[in-house]
Amino acid sequence: MRTIDEIQARLASLLSAAGCLRYTADELRADARECWVAITSEDGGDEPFCNFVVDEFVAMFTFYGPTTEIYILQVYGDERAFIDHFEPLAMTDVAEARSILTERFEKDAPDVVLNADESKRWLASDD
Repeated sequence: MRTIDEIQARLASLLSAAGCLRYTADELRADARECWVAITSEDGGDEPFCNFVVDEFVAMFTFYGPTTEIYILQVYGDERAFIDHFEPLAMTDVAEARSILTERFEKDAPDVVLNADESKRWLASDD
């Protein structure tokens, strides 16, 4: 099982490699936690859901389910058009969002997969 520091280091490395220098792994975790808390407090989070953040032409997708899966990819072209394309799918249409990541962006697998225990610790951690 990975430590929080190992997970954060991996995310920081992926963000940097994608060209994201301002938005940090800590911010990614905070945004993921905020989404997770909002959804699970509303409906228990029994169904898979996802959210995404775009900063510095880098998109960070987090899919929540039995595992937490994180995809990080560069956004080429119009950042606003990218956001507008995915915004209607956020939270609800997990299968469609995954399909687009695979077909249009050749992201066949997540960059980071957290098992249930790692996910709970990662989302609960503030350090």
